[in-house]
Amino acid sequence: MSILNSASGKSVYRGYNYYKEGNVKKCTQLSEFEFEGEVQGSNIKPYYVTINTKHPKKSFCDCPFANGNTICKHMVALFFAVSPEDFSDYEVWIENEYEEYDEDEEDYDDYYDEYDRRDDYNGYKSNFERPIFFDEILLNFVNNLSQDKLKEILLDELKKNEEYTLNKYLKNEVQKYCEDKDDIKSILDKINKKFYRFSHDYDYNNKDYTENLLTQIEKEKISNTYINNIQMKNIIDKVILNPELATYDDYNWIATLYKSNNSKKNVQAYIEKLTSFFDTLKHYSIKNTIPKSNVLITIYLLNDYNLQETAQSLVKNCKYKEYVDYILQNCNDMNELYKQFNKIVENEKYINKEYIPNIYYNFYLNLLNDDIYDKYAYYSFQHNKKMLYLFDLKKSSNFNYYIDKLMKNTKDVIALENIYLFLNKKEELLNLLLNKENEHRLIANIDNLKDEYNNEILTYLKARFYEVVENEKSRDNYRKASFYVKGISMLNNGESLVNSLINELKISKYSKRVALFDEIYHAIKNK
Repeated sequence: MSILNSASGKSVYRGYNYYKEGNVKKCTQLSEFEFEGEVQGSNIKPYYVTINTKHPKKSFCDCPFANGNTICKHMVALFFAVSPEDFSDYEVWIENEYEEYDEDEEDYDDYYDEYDRRDDYNGYKSNFERPIFFDEILLNFVNNLSQDKLKEILLDELKKNEEYTLNKYLKNEVQKYCEDKDDIKSILDKINKKFYRFSHDYDYNNKDYTENLLTQIEKEKISNTYINNIQMKNIIDKVILNPELATYDDYNWIATLYKSNNSKKNVQAYIEKLTSFFDTLKHYSIKNTIPKSNVLITIYLLNDYNLQETAQSLVKNCKYKEYVDYILQNCNDMNELYKQFNKIVENEKYINKEYIPNIYYNFYLNLLNDDIYDKYAYYSFQHNKKMLYLFDLKKSSNFNYYIDKLMKNTKDVIALENIYLFLNKKEELLNLLLNKENEHRLIANIDNLKDEYNNEILTYLKARFYEVVENEKSRDNYRKASFYVKGISMLNNGESLVNSLINELKISKYSKRVALFDEIYHAIKNK
């Protein structure tokens, strides 16, 4: 089901108008089906929108109407921005089906704007009927209220639209309240505005996560207030306990402050909130691991990990470089952490072979233990199969142990191929490659094997050639068969062997298959 099918007709129409009016301010593709952008609504600040064209209900917009997975007009506008074909189709449909609407009428847009205020924010179209004596009834009601009750109702109503209340009544009050630059309230107001900007900047890939959230003076004043003023402590919590801020480098200071001055129950609740937020961080660049690393550092600081739990976290989150570096730089017992880490890796069946070697190398740099370097070389070879790591292992007294372990644990043909070549075990290499699953590597290794096993390879390649040719009469099949002729041409006396095969074909049942000969000549010409 598409975005358009999932939205109401009115939301589609308003999204269409939003797109036509140029309200889509930014649009970026995140993956094959995911897009993000900014769509200007009635507010001063654009709404942040993400859409998933494959799973529309996974789309998101921070406007009030979109709460609860509802497809809003802002999502539709962004969809039209990424799918011009759907926009054109809908425009044709509009012209054919909605000719009775005159878009030049003065009240046309006013009607839909009023609809938006009712439908987008309240979830339904109002059927309010105003009583004829409404003004008199309201005046009587107000006159009969006590002063306390009047204040209660007034506060309640003013809080319903805080943005309007602030702009209409409180601008001067805010300035007076925070006019003392050294007062903690003024500092918190400034920080709150700064934090709001940080957490609502959706240019994820280009944000500077090393930018400091707070100055040292601000940290000291917040710490003193947090510890000594319970009333202000609650306000500070509202400002600083924003999971999105944990993507910045110096948020770990906030984590330490919070952990030192709150119950374990509150700390655990915040850890769960951060963990949930971490799982949603999918918009950041794959190469930029700083944001997710910083969140992991915050979670680590809030927890009371022992060394075993720290090692488990290293294995689980090994691809987040900055997190790994932080753990290793701040470890009080590197030897014991290494033992726990190594124990987990050796007993773990499925590990991330791309990043585990880097952690071993970091342990080696800290502990300067040759056994650790051997582990680094072993896991590096498992990941990238480069022979230089076998040369490193050759220097180790445990070389035979690691080679046996590699041969036992790996099923990767290229890894085994390099091991056999390194050990000069050509017969084992030949046996590995003389089968259909690995024959592409047989062609790649002809130069390594042909001096000792020219006839064996020729026999295999000719048999496979005739086997494939027999499958079907088609140029595509003949092209596949010619792959083996190309291999034959690479053997010792390859040109003579190919000519002999061609002569065989000319006096066989294949002699009239012109396409077969064309593919053979093409293959050996471009070997």
